[in-house]
Amino acid sequence: MAQTDLYHLIENPEVLKEHGQDFGRIQFSNPLGVLRPTSVQELQSLIVDLTKKKIRVNIQGSAHTANGQSQCDQGVVIDLKSFNQVVQTGYDQDPPWINVQAGILWEEVLKHSLAHGLTPPTTTDWQKLSVGGTLSTGGVGFMSYQKGIQADQVLELEVVTADGEHLVCSHNKNKRLFNLVRAGFGQFGWITHAKLKLEKAPKYLEVLQCFCDSSKNFHQLIETLVQDAYFDCIHAFLIPKSLDEMKKKVSNSDHNALEKTWDQDQKATPQWIYFIELAKYRNHANPDPEVLKKIDLSLIWNNFLTQNRESFFDYIHKEPPLIEIQKKLGNLAHPELAILHPANHFVSWMDDFIMNLKIKDMGGGPILIIPLLSDKIHCPLFRHPIKGMFYFIGILRVEDQNSPTRLKILQQKNLELYQKSIQKGGFRYPCDSLEQPNCPKEWRIHFGEETWKKIEEGKKIFNSNHILTNSLGWFD
Repeated sequence: MAQTDLYHLIENPEVLKEHGQDFGRIQFSNPLGVLRPTSVQELQSLIVDLTKKKIRVNIQGSAHTANGQSQCDQGVVIDLKSFNQVVQTGYDQDPPWINVQAGILWEEVLKHSLAHGLTPPTTTDWQKLSVGGTLSTGGVGFMSYQKGIQADQVLELEVVTADGEHLVCSHNKNKRLFNLVRAGFGQFGWITHAKLKLEKAPKYLEVLQCFCDSSKNFHQLIETLVQDAYFDCIHAFLIPKSLDEMKKKVSNSDHNALEKTWDQDQKATPQWIYFIELAKYRNHANPDPEVLKKIDLSLIWNNFLTQNRESFFDYIHKEPPLIEIQKKLGNLAHPELAILHPANHFVSWMDDFIMNLKIKDMGGGPILIIPLLSDKIHCPLFRHPIKGMFYFIGILRVEDQNSPTRLKILQQKNLELYQKSIQKGGFRYPCDSLEQPNCPKEWRIHFGEETWKKIEEGKKIFNSNHILTNSLGWFD
C-alpha cells in the first residue's frame, strides 16, 4: 500500500498483528496499516487523505472489545494512545470538570481528579479503558443505577468527522452530532477530547457483602435496594456455589464466619449462587451499624452478611475478576454476551439460563449483574428497556482460542440466550462477541424506526462515504 500523503503508515507485521485483534481474540483481521497521529490537525488531514483514497478506517484505544469492533480488516487502524493528556481543568467550577484527550485511560483521569477530591460520577469496573472508548459504547458502572452511564455525564466533546471537520458538540451545540457519537461506536466521527463532569469524591466506602441462593430472592433484594437508593454502588456476580468460590469473594477476615455458615447449611445445594456487593460512600472511617438494617436478612443465604471499610481509591482500582483470570491463564478467547434485560422478566430468564449452565461453559469467567434505571439513561443510542429497572448482564465466558469447535458452541449458546432476552424486551450491549444484529435490517429493529431514521440521516451528514467502519455492520 502506498504511503499516505503526509503521515508515516506503519506496516510492521508485529504492529499489524497487534492491531488486527482485540480483547475477545475471536475475530482476527488484516489491517493495511496503522497510523498514530499526534494532533487533531494531523488526524484531520489523515482522514481527508484516506477519504480521497476510499480507504476504510477505524479508531482504536484500549481495544477492549470482544468481536472485532475496534478492528479494520483491509483498512487503516488509527491508534489514539498518544492522545492521552489532561488539557484543562475546572475543579472550582459548578459543576467541576476536567477536559481530556480521548486516548487517556480512566485511571489517569482519576489520578488527576482524586488529587483534588473529585471523581467522575460513574466509573467502570476497570480503569485501564480509554475515555473515548467507553463514551463511544456507553460506559456502565456499579454507580449507574443512581448516576447513569458515562456517556450521559459528558459536558462537551470535540469530534473529527469523516470529512475532516473538527467540531465541538454538546447538548447546546451541534446536538445532532453529540447524540450520535455517544454510544455511536465511531460511526459518525471520532471523539478527540471530552469535557467530563466531576463531583466530590468520598474518602471511604462502607462495603456490605452477602449471597442469595435463588433468582427470586436476589431480584427481590436488588429491587428493594434500588427503590431505597441508599447505597451508592450495587453489583453482583453469579458464581458456582462452592466454599472455595465463595471465599474468593469475601475478605480474608470473613473466611471463618463463611466456613461456619457453610457447615450449618442444611438446604439442598444449588450449583450456582448470587454474590452481592453494596457500597455506601463515607467521609469518615467509623462503621455505621445502621447500614445493616437496610438488608432484609430473610432474602439472603443463611443470614450471612459482612461489613467492611475500603478506601474509595482502592475500591475503584480493583482489578475485575475477568482481568485476574486473563493474567492467570494467559490470552484466552472471550465468547461473551452482554445484554440489558428488563427486571420484570429477570427471574424466569435467569432460572432458565442457570438450569442449562455448566461450569465448564464459563471457563472460570464471571457473570456480572448490575441494576440500572431507565429514567437515568438519556443517551439516544444506548438502547435499553424503556420502563423501570433493568439489568446489565455480562456472561463473560473464557475459552482456549485454539478451540474453534468449543467457541462455536459457546457463541451459539449466547445467541440463544440473546434471542430469549429480546423476546422479553431486552437489548444487546454491543461490546460483546455476539454476531447479531449484524446488518442494517437487524440494527433497524434494535434501534427502532425513530432512532434508526436519525442514524441514517447522521450517516449522510457525517459519514456519507462510509469510510468510518467496524465489525458491527450498521451500514454494510
